[in-house]
Amino acid sequence: MSDEIQGEIVEEEDVTKSTEIVRVEEGSRAVAAVSEMTVDDLVAQAEKIKAAMERAMDRDVHYGTIPGTPKPTLLKPGAEKLCLLFRLAPRYRITETWHDGGHLTVSVVCELYHITSGDFFGEGVGLCSTREEKYGVRNAKRKCPACEAEAIIKGKDEYGGGWLCWKKADSPGCGAKYADGDATIEGQTIGKVPNEKLADTYNT
Repeated sequence: MSDEIQGEIVEEEDVTKSTEIVRVEEGSRAVAAVSEMTVDDLVAQAEKIKAAMERAMDRDVHYGTIPGTPKPTLLKPGAEKLCLLFRLAPRYRITETWHDGGHLTVSVVCELYHITSGDFFGEGVGLCSTREEKYGVRNAKRKCPACEAEAIIKGKDEYGGGWLCWKKADSPGCGAKYADGDATIEGQTIGKVPNEKLADTYNT
């Protein structure tokens, strides 16, 4: 079942200033559906964003240069400012996929809607997985059997060699010493190993 809606199209000749507008009478409410922006609209929007950056945003808070990139990038707080300025509200669709070994993959689709009209403005997709190397593995170091701190270093030959749990003001070591060939030290696996604390990365 469908309702017939009556409307009219209004056009002007100047392509830099005109916008095709469809005015639709829907009950007692008039709806103006703009089919495209004018060049002047586009320029005005760019100027508004520039003014917002200069007057309402701070470098390294709302925008900043990410290491390895040549130009400033809009950061999350800055995006929130622009959403407030243009009256846009995000809606999220989140999909979680669990894998063997406790691994988790999360896919997020963020949709932007105009608060006043409800019109859809666009979407972005993000994906993160604990199978990524920065989450799924860790760099294991030799751990002291006495205090369990990862502070074991090789002792210098002039001081008898062996192994030492390095104790210093900025180190968690306990100062314990171990002989060369000690299996509790040399039998440990070091380097990249599977992360045993995957749950700590789920929220990340």
